[in-house]
Amino acid sequence: MAEHAQHAEGHKTPDQRWDALVVGGGIAGLTAAWDLVRAGLRPLLIEARGYTGGLVAAGPIAGVRMDLGAEGFVVRGQAATSMLAELGLRTAAPHGRPRLFLPPLAPGDGEEPSGWALHRFPDDAYLGIPADPLAPDVVAIIGEAAARRAAQDADLP
Repeated sequence: MAEHAQHAEGHKTPDQRWDALVVGGGIAGLTAAWDLVRAGLRPLLIEARGYTGGLVAAGPIAGVRMDLGAEGFVVRGQAATSMLAELGLRTAAPHGRPRLFLPPLAPGDGEEPSGWALHRFPDDAYLGIPADPLAPDVVAIIGEAAARRAAQDADLP
């Protein structure tokens, strides 16, 4: 692309040149820019929000600070950790226990009507998917009828 940088006043900076333009500073845009740099190119990354990371961020939902998108990654391999190290980024451990902000139970579940509520993630779960849908903490979140229905999935072909 080889464009010249422009300051807010419209003046060109002669020594700034780029080989590629990456639109969006989310995980995909950051990964694309990183791959371009590793290939020996000079990408220009532009992001409208004023911060990189895309939906890997936190923000308020109904007055509660919540994760807005992907909040973690698996460290089985070296892909994510090597990229973080090479980019000079650090990981941040979550504070407190993850929570789910969920709507009321569906009518007809035999449960008492309730409003939107903040629930703890089930104890024995992977990315919020419970190992045992009949566990008491899962039943407290989704209700007895939904838990029984979810447990039936283990018997499906």
